[in-house]
Amino acid sequence: NVWSLSKAGAEVRVAAPPTMTPRHLEQMPCIVCHDVREACEGVDVIMGLRVQLERQRSALFPSVNEYAHFFGIDAECLELAKPDAIIMHPGPCNHGVEMPTYIHEHERSVIHEQVANGVAVRMAVLFLLNAKRNAERAELELLEIQSDQSDR
Repeated sequence: NVWSLSKAGAEVRVAAPPTMTPRHLEQMPCIVCHDVREACEGVDVIMGLRVQLERQRSALFPSVNEYAHFFGIDAECLELAKPDAIIMHPGPCNHGVEMPTYIHEHERSVIHEQVANGVAVRMAVLFLLNAKRNAERAELELLEIQSDQSDR
């Protein structure tokens, strides 16, 4: 998301506990925040990502409740964002962790639409990438044929 959104001209902010922040993130085109409220200030879009609770055994944060308190998307985050900011999450969402249900179901949430369209969008991207690769192959084959003909 960071690369594609920044290529599209978006200023990307990432908020996560230091223990969950990939080392290479500082080198990517984004602003790294360790405070979700700082990350939400004045934004057009707030996008949560699923916390992989199955990895919580490695103690990346003290507790799920603490994560939800410090990094969950809540009403304060919405207040800090632009008044027409939308809420996104690719799913599945751990209600009460990444955000409470009232945020997930908020009138500014487009999560249901995002999830519903996710498979079709990924299929379209793969189709376009494959079409580009096939076009490049065809162009190379044509150049080889032309080269062979000019050698004769």
